[in-house]
Amino acid sequence: MRLCLPAPLLLAAICAELTAQPLVLNRTTALVVDHREPGAVRRAAQDLASDLRKVFGVAPRIVSSVEQAAGPAIVVSCQWNRPAGVPAPLAPESFRIAALPGPRAALVLAGAGMRGTIYAIYEFSHRFPGVDPLYFWTDHEPARRRSVTVPAGTIVDGAQPAFRYRGWFINDEDLLSGWKPSPAGISLEAWDHVFEALLRLRGNMIVPGTFIFPDEPQVRAASARGLIITQHHIEVLGTNTWRWPDDQPYSFAQHPQLLINAWRNAVRQYLPEQEVL
Repeated sequence: MRLCLPAPLLLAAICAELTAQPLVLNRTTALVVDHREPGAVRRAAQDLASDLRKVFGVAPRIVSSVEQAAGPAIVVSCQWNRPAGVPAPLAPESFRIAALPGPRAALVLAGAGMRGTIYAIYEFSHRFPGVDPLYFWTDHEPARRRSVTVPAGTIVDGAQPAFRYRGWFINDEDLLSGWKPSPAGISLEAWDHVFEALLRLRGNMIVPGTFIFPDEPQVRAASARGLIITQHHIEVLGTNTWRWPDDQPYSFAQHPQLLINAWRNAVRQYLPEQEVL
């Protein structure tokens, strides 16, 4: 079928096609992240800066507003800096990646809440600069490039995940503690790479250890990354049963109040701002 347009409309369509320029990102591109965004979003943005350093050879300049950027910018927007042309994603953990033309050309990474925004950041890094979500574990680094081109009008929508909770239980930490040891088992550096990989794959939940207390450093670190904390089957409500006192009975049938008190005390060790399942 051939579409015939009146001359004025045809001319406007041709002009729009000719003026729609792709967004070219390179080593001069700034990364816009407001300092008031959630800490986990700013941490993911730092990962993006590291990704772009691998691709362009230079890390992008990080600024707080679009006005501080010269030329096309990458704009991370959870609560701040969202352009009028990009509606806020509404479904839980959904996101939108949008290329905006004009004098303030920008690639916008916007999400529904903290994790939606984090997923937008990592999805862009995987889809356009070509960073492997598991790069740390596969030793697969991205190819060096002069620029990354995003076609004009690009819109990538990430829908709400099908499953509400999606996560990992590392288990058998002794297999990693000999490789990256610390007094607490696995080093926090290695844990951080676990958290990062999980978020890059759009996970949202983790069991950060086998026999641990709720106030362990890796538990706090997982929360700081924006992950939901949960426990495996033998750590009821966060109680470290491996360290249960030998002189205390562990029987709900015979000593229910003793266990209820232990569970209540374990729950209270989590911080109020942590998400715990």
